[in-house]
Amino acid sequence: MKQNYSATTQEPKEPKKLTPPRVKVLLAQPCDTWRHISDGHIDGLALRISPSGFGSWAVDYTRPAGGRARYTLGPEAEITLAKARELALGIRDRARRGEDPHHYKQAARLKAKQEKQQATAGTVAELAARWLASREAKAWRPATVATFESHVRRYVVPGLGLLDARSVTKADVRSLIDRGEVAVAMVTSLGP
Repeated sequence: MKQNYSATTQEPKEPKKLTPPRVKVLLAQPCDTWRHISDGHIDGLALRISPSGFGSWAVDYTRPAGGRARYTLGPEAEITLAKARELALGIRDRARRGEDPHHYKQAARLKAKQEKQQATAGTVAELAARWLASREAKAWRPATVATFESHVRRYVVPGLGLLDARSVTKADVRSLIDRGEVAVAMVTSLGP
């Protein structure tokens, strides 16, 4: 008697566990879209491969407040499979304890950015020049930029320009304002 194999359901294949040699093979295979290859060993850990062949490690987890999130661990070229597994376990453990790993990642980035800004602050004049060249200042209307540049050039730089930006105190700023020139210039530039 013939069996009807098309009617039988096959058990889904277990995902193959990633190994360092398999990771290299996967990275060498061309693809048209992003690929997400599960580790098969650590829940949520995956190798993400871009169409250009760039690989990065990511771990999916459930946020304490609910909802899914993906935490990128870093590039495959810098993080070994073993290290990615170790980091993934840590991320998932933190989430289970009620912490949101993204919160800590964002806080660390913000702290690093602030430290970098403080380390490169220089003088008030240098800081003002960098800010005027920034994207934020370029988003202003030209008249606003011109007014701000004028105030910085005429009042802030002569009064505080040579001071180290990190050492400026409220008293220094108050002293500049108390001279009256800055306040009068700002009020008259705003118009009636």
